[in-house]
This record gives sequence, structure tokens and C-alpha cells, in this order.
Amino acid sequence: MNHLDLYFLPDSESVDLPLDKLEPSRRRPTGVLHAAERMEAAAKGEYSRRAPISVTPIGDGRFRIVDGNSTYAVAMEWGWSTIRCRIVVEGSSGSER
Repeated sequence: MNHLDLYFLPDSESVDLPLDKLEPSRRRPTGVLHAAERMEAAAKGEYSRRAPISVTPIGDGRFRIVDGNSTYAVAMEWGWSTIRCRIVVEGSSGSER
């Protein structure tokens, strides 16, 4: 089992992207704290897993995080090399949550 499966819901349209290819769009200290607590609980089966984070292409193989900035921050703190993402095009219908 991939460790990402402990934290993220299955999604046939998601891809695992390297963290160094992602750029956060914001970071809220309280959001990061809550994300860490929820991710730890999800890994133990005590909390529901989240959908993959949403990213949008910004060129040169890089992506900006649209939804999941706190989850990304926790993944960085925990030393992950990849994170589960859903690539969306901003402004298209149904692409954001």
C-alpha cells in the first residue's frame, strides 16, 4: 500500500506529483495544525480521508495549489516527496470545490 492511500480518497483522475513541483498559494497556521491532526487521525482510520489536493498548471511543469495548502505544508514538514493531486483548470466548471 502506498502511504498516500492512508490520507487520500481514491480518485481515478488523480496523480502523485513531486512536492518540489508545487507552489502554495497561501498558508494559515491554524489550518496547518488542523490538517496535521486530521491526517494523523485518517492514517489511523479515525477520521475520513480527504480528496486529493487541487492544483493548476502554471508552466514549466510546475503547479499552483488551489485547494490543500495546509495539507501540502504538513506533507513538507513530514518529509514526503510526493502528494496526491487532481489537476484542474481554473475557471472551468466543476473543477473547484
